[in-house]
Amino acid sequence: MKKALQINPNNVVAHYATGKVHYARGKYQEAIDAYDKALELTPDYGPASFDKEISRKNAHSSIKNF
Repeated sequence: MKKALQINPNNVVAHYATGKVHYARGKYQEAIDAYDKALELTPDYGPASFDKEISRKNAHSSIKNF
């Protein structure tokens, strides 16, 4: 995804996919940041909005369990 973003930093799908990778690695804030970038470029991009909320809940849960 880094290469795709170097070629086209406005690639919404690449930002979204980056968020998915961060989420899978448990890096919830980084996932949220990537989803935010996708939503900045395309505010009505449903998958990014949905996954951002899931990431927020997991980030909150992780902090509570710490």
